[in-house]
Amino acid sequence: MANIRDKKAKTFGRISSFRTFLDDYPQLKEINSWKSINSSNDQFEFIIDLFSALGSIDQLQNAISRILLDKLDVIELKVKEGLKASLKSNICCNINPSLFAETVDLDVSEFDLLNIFQINPESEAGRSSYFDCNTGIKSKDMNVFLYSVIVKKLIEKWFQYDTDQYTKHLTKEKIGEFTFSEKKEYDGRTHENVLTVSVSQANYNNLNDWTSDYIDSVKLFDKQTFVTQLMGKIFGAYGGRGLSPEQIVLQKQIETIIDRLSSCASTTETDDSFFTFDNTSYSLMLEKAEIEKVGNLEYDRTTGTAVRITLEDITKAFEGLEQKASFEEQKQTFDNGLNAIMDQVSVGNPDVSEADKQQFKKNILKRLLNELSLSFGMMLTSPKIYLVILVNMRLMGITTNYDAVTFIRENLNLVNDVVGIIKDAIIKELMSEIKIMANRLIKGIVKELINDNKIKFRKTLNGLLPFGRRVNLI
Repeated sequence: MANIRDKKAKTFGRISSFRTFLDDYPQLKEINSWKSINSSNDQFEFIIDLFSALGSIDQLQNAISRILLDKLDVIELKVKEGLKASLKSNICCNINPSLFAETVDLDVSEFDLLNIFQINPESEAGRSSYFDCNTGIKSKDMNVFLYSVIVKKLIEKWFQYDTDQYTKHLTKEKIGEFTFSEKKEYDGRTHENVLTVSVSQANYNNLNDWTSDYIDSVKLFDKQTFVTQLMGKIFGAYGGRGLSPEQIVLQKQIETIIDRLSSCASTTETDDSFFTFDNTSYSLMLEKAEIEKVGNLEYDRTTGTAVRITLEDITKAFEGLEQKASFEEQKQTFDNGLNAIMDQVSVGNPDVSEADKQQFKKNILKRLLNELSLSFGMMLTSPKIYLVILVNMRLMGITTNYDAVTFIRENLNLVNDVVGIIKDAIIKELMSEIKIMANRLIKGIVKELINDNKIKFRKTLNGLLPFGRRVNLI
């Protein structure tokens, strides 16, 4: 049986042959020159090469924009359903414990793994870290709600809002009550900065129902904010986030671990190498964090060249992605914004020549795909989602005093389930576009073969007919 490398080589060989036959595909590439041939575990690299072979990088950009602008809600729904199922199987062991007016006490630092609550939602950095930032406890972003409860030392209820499918009336149901205490006794000692989650027995009598409604009530991805965050990471514009370089390094470590897990084969045994970083790796992360801290994009590390892209640049470039705009309007905003930022980087960087721009765009789109997958995966560490995971663990009697790395290490099945759903959803959307491109190529081949056969048939018939008679085939 041919290995993955041979299968990839055959795939590109067939595509190149078809393109050559169809339209004299210029400067046919050597089979082994496709980068993904020798990187068997990099699915995105393979997909990018497929786009290059079948069409163009612009079509890849179109596919990515469709995921971000038209499929975000679909992916969110898949992630929520996957998270519910994974919590039930991996944390609750497929049992459904009863609830009796339960309360769970959590240190704020326990569920704010990456220190997002150090960022004020109403600050410049907050507008790219939260959404619906200025409405406090009435915000649609539960992270803003939690921030407001904590900072203002409140006792507030969180509701699930829904529209009745028959009456069309907006309804709301209390998910729970959230109380902040500067000091509170639990687990036999005094804790500082505690959030108490109270579940009403009147509304819920079992854990699975509460978990399902809680997850449904939380908006995971706001389109405008998500795109801004994504572009901020790619173009190094997160310098204003208010985090220290060490905190940025922690985020990079978690992203690296999730990337390692999503890139390995399902049969790969997970060992300590997935969760540890040697001194060289840590130093490199810290160096990059220092560059990000001042808001620079490092394009070529060998020359030390860095380009300044600000959060304001990113926000301004992608304004107009609100839900009320049509898909065509949103796509134009996205394409114009991405091209404008890439042009800004190219103009400000002597390392990017005119000949490099297409490759530079390809590199940016590859980073965009990687960051897209990672950003979805990092959702697990967001306070509004990590909180429901901790509540499930506490009510099942599981110790929850984790740091971010330990949480992933100790809950691999849960993390792998969600990360797998995310990557599969992204690849499915990309492959649907590739199938369209492949079908277009095949139809072109069939059309050419039919036309070629028509010509041959006509010549044969004309040779057999009496002099002066001719056959025309349409």
